[in-house]
Amino acid sequence: MIIKYSVMKKYDFRLAKKIIDKMADLAVLEEASLGMHEDWFWTAETVWQDDEYTVNLNENTMIGGINKSHWATPVLELITVEGKTMTFNCFKGDGKTSVEDVFKQMNIWSSGPLSGPVQDERYKQDLLDYEE
Repeated sequence: MIIKYSVMKKYDFRLAKKIIDKMADLAVLEEASLGMHEDWFWTAETVWQDDEYTVNLNENTMIGGINKSHWATPVLELITVEGKTMTFNCFKGDGKTSVEDVFKQMNIWSSGPLSGPVQDERYKQDLLDYEE
């Protein structure tokens, strides 16, 4: 069996900090997490809460034990003080590969009993591209 993978996508920590800092400056940010959209349950990690970074974001940072993926999409999830959740694409690499394209390329996909419900909710979310 041959599986065609999308290009390598690495976390864009510079972009993550830019978005987090902007939202924090506006005093609307409650919490920020980074993780792989298609594998959120196992890879997500809170990187900002209580008005400060909980993780030093730099090129060597590992989020959930990884900092890049051939098949999953690195994203930044923000929770505002009003309880709204926003999820942004947050990677360097070929931005042309969408989450839907990744699933089309995968021949096998399964979620376990723990991660399945989390992923079901994630698939309902729109992924946003950050624009100033």
